[in-house]
Amino acid sequence: LAAVFPDQAACAENLTGEIRIPDHPLVNETIGNCLHEAMDLTRLIEILDAIQRGEIRTLAVDTVEPSPFSHEILNANPYAYLDDAPLEERRARAVQLRRTLPEAASEIGALDSAAIAAVREESWPLVRDPDELHDALLTLVLLPPVPEWREFYDALESDGRAVTLRAGEAAFWIAVGREPGPPVKAIRGWLESTGPTRASELATRLAFTQEEVEIALAQLEGEGQILRGHFTPGSAGGEIEWCNRRLLARIHRLTLGRLRREIEPVTTAQFLRFLERWQHLAPSSRLHGVDGLFQVIRQLQGFEIAASAWE
Repeated sequence: LAAVFPDQAACAENLTGEIRIPDHPLVNETIGNCLHEAMDLTRLIEILDAIQRGEIRTLAVDTVEPSPFSHEILNANPYAYLDDAPLEERRARAVQLRRTLPEAASEIGALDSAAIAAVREESWPLVRDPDELHDALLTLVLLPPVPEWREFYDALESDGRAVTLRAGEAAFWIAVGREPGPPVKAIRGWLESTGPTRASELATRLAFTQEEVEIALAQLEGEGQILRGHFTPGSAGGEIEWCNRRLLARIHRLTLGRLRREIEPVTTAQFLRFLERWQHLAPSSRLHGVDGLFQVIRQLQGFEIAASAWE
């Protein structure tokens, strides 16, 4: 390689300027195979030029999971120098991608049910006194009466810090000085305090029309605050779900944490205890007689040792 392509074999610190590509049959064929057969560099340059001229419009899309086109990069071997992550972290990336390509296409993007439930519980306001209920009202804007919080609400109402707003047959607790305003305010607060939610659920819970909710969701999506998808298991094919970006990231981390624990290696002591049983060395797993000898030989088939050791 040094004789045919000296700059390729040289230390990069000693190279100045552009790499000199020699006019050699082996080099020319290799470059041609890589850039024009395995890849289509000529067409790539044409596409990039068309993007620069504005003939092709590019659109950035936030997806729940990595694109299938990125899998080879994410699973690159350590020698690819993608980053300085240790090997076990690369195995963890592979776990994430297995969630992207499940056995059933309807499960694509589905998250762990336990993770969703945990984040819902953590994000819902913790109310232990009137002040914490007032903070919750400032976030949620509209709150249907919660029986277990009635005592705290009565205290706020007597202090002039909360009132009941009626919309038809529905009643809502609101904080004084926090006018409901456009639906987008209430929907933003609810999505910050709950997990994946459907538009129909928001419309029913907050007494808005379906159209008002969809307009508000589109506005929040345009601001980059929420994402759409089928997040809960079994929701694929049904109504679109919406989730706050921050909560969705937490659900993803919990889901990946569970998947990592499923493939977490056992301790050395546990492995040795397993080997003793599997190789029939432990007293409770020892074999005897002709049949026992046959099972041991079957287990050792293909293992090369001296004849004296077999005896």
